Amino acid sequence: MDLKAQPAAARSSGILIGASCGIAAALGWAAGFVAAKHGVAVGFSPADLALHRFLWSGLLLMPLVLRDGITNLGGIGWGRGLVMSVLSGPPQAMIAYTGFILVPLGHGTTIQPGCAALSGLILATLVLGERPTVQRIIGGVTIIAGLLVFGAESIATIGSHGVGGDLLFALAGLFWATFGILLRYWRVSGTRAVAAVGALSVLVFAPLHALFVGYDGILRMGLAENMLQVVVQGILAGINASLIAIVYPAVN
Repeated sequence: MDLKAQPAAARSSGILIGASCGIAAALGWAAGFVAAKHGVAVGFSPADLALHRFLWSGLLLMPLVLRDGITNLGGIGWGRGLVMSVLSGPPQAMIAYTGFILVPLGHGTTIQPGCAALSGLILATLVLGERPTVQRIIGGVTIIAGLLVFGAESIATIGSHGVGGDLLFALAGLFWATFGILLRYWRVSGTRAVAAVGALSVLVFAPLHALFVGYDGILRMGLAENMLQVVVQGILAGINASLIAIVYPAVN
């Protein structure tokens, strides 16, 4: 084998795997949005959906946290872990799921990722000191224009509660972008972060859900509806994203 060609082939393979991970993540998260909108429509509370979203992936990744030490939450620390859990775990998810009660599905699937991207551009400049390129500025302006269109639609056709729903999605996007920036600022690997958020979901959120929300709503939905949320929220949008966080760094 030509040794000079090997690094180029390895790089191409890494790019292909990375792109495949990105596509798989996008499909999983898109399915999660659709399942969440369906869930609130049939009667799940945002807290119930958040439990399905994070409990199963948390249980799957708990061995990683135990291996690295539960006393310091897998090497991240409980303080940073709690911050990350608020920004990317059940609280962030409940904000988004509440938005689906107020506005159509398309608003959530567009506004939340758009605000996450826009917030990421701004925070990267302010926190990480990255210089905004012309391409980033054009992209940011384009995102703002799109968000204004959705805001105008909410005001014109939905009303004040529509604007409130859009603002919830914007807040959820800001949370997610802040989480991503903190990963880089604190130099925390995606694997450790996902595992820590999952562990906190099992150890903290699940007991709080049982205490303040209970399981009556979940049991009332029946087996089929719960299994739908387990598969889509817990596996496709939850465990799927967790596995991508493990695979992607390994090939880049």
